[in-house]
Amino acid sequence: MHFAGRERLLWLAAPWLAATAVLASMVLALLVAPHGPIVPDPESAARAQLRAMIGQMLVIGFPGTSVQEEWPARIAKMIGQGEIGGVLLLGDNIESPEQLRELTAALRGAGGMFPPLIAVDQEGGAVQRLSPYKGFLGLPAAKTVAGTDVETAYALYAEQARQLVAEGITVNFGPVADLDLNPDNPIIGRLARSYGERPEVVASFGRAFVAAHREAGVLTAAKHFPGHGSGDSDPHDRAVNPATRWQKQELAPFRSLMEEEPRVPMVMVGHLIIEGFSDGDAPTSLSRRAVTDVLREELAFNGLIITDDLDMAAVRERYGREEAFVRAAAAGNDLLLSANRAAPDQDLVEKVTRALVGAVEDGRINREQIEASYRRIAAAKRSLSPRSGLQ
Repeated sequence: MHFAGRERLLWLAAPWLAATAVLASMVLALLVAPHGPIVPDPESAARAQLRAMIGQMLVIGFPGTSVQEEWPARIAKMIGQGEIGGVLLLGDNIESPEQLRELTAALRGAGGMFPPLIAVDQEGGAVQRLSPYKGFLGLPAAKTVAGTDVETAYALYAEQARQLVAEGITVNFGPVADLDLNPDNPIIGRLARSYGERPEVVASFGRAFVAAHREAGVLTAAKHFPGHGSGDSDPHDRAVNPATRWQKQELAPFRSLMEEEPRVPMVMVGHLIIEGFSDGDAPTSLSRRAVTDVLREELAFNGLIITDDLDMAAVRERYGREEAFVRAAAAGNDLLLSANRAAPDQDLVEKVTRALVGAVEDGRINREQIEASYRRIAAAKRSLSPRSGLQ
């Protein structure tokens, strides 16, 4: 989609508008203060601007299926106030096409300067939130699709992408770019989520996935960088350490999807511990070496970088939620994802926002890095189809 000059300026000026709102409230306080004038604090405006930018980095899940319920209503309010930039919908958020359309319409209509990213995992096979038994088209698993040809795959994914747009979905977390190197891998191999063990095959079917979604105006995210297929454990339970198995060829599909048209607009970083990518024994999702040094600089990826779910035990139980978000942002991720399901916390957004603001103010995170992430997020939202409601 294309924005006229005025709308583009509004998008880029959003953090400053938030800061201006803070100053306006201070001026009002000057007029009504019973004990003399209150001196406005210029630092408060800078902090409001910072919070507005951080808000766009947060992609948060929630229980519930309708904004008539407490949790979804709270999420809609946070969207309207600019406290979060997107949501993750899981299977328990989705009951039927009609219900999903109503939910996404309510979230898009919540107000605020920025419409939200509305994301799902719709890979096909074992991982699809819009499943056939709920009345949706559904998709075969990647391994099954790879048994056809690229043209057939594109047609399947194009039909799926059109349905996502019709249901108000703007981000699909796929394609899976992991190589099928360990058939006993509980999260990739056993679930048939990979297109195969050959990098060129995985890349070709991955490009069909990306191209079909791009044509429909839906963002995609290649996952799970730098390669999950050789692992032997599930990050939902603990950090994956495939150090003795990981192979350099696992980078090839990601490199291809980032360099060859159609380029993937987003990459998701997994919770993997791999020498050369991890900072010490930190998972790659929280590693500046993996996210900034390798993905952003060495591989020259200019799109959005998103963490895998920070609510997984691999991260949450080791670092705690606030620290995990701080480490993820410090590593250079643009979008910080949490399903918020293991122990749903209604105050999660405020807690992690406060922690992130504090980390910027004490120097753990560079403010210019937050500003760069904000610019990339705004550009990605501008690229979405008008049919998605982001207009």
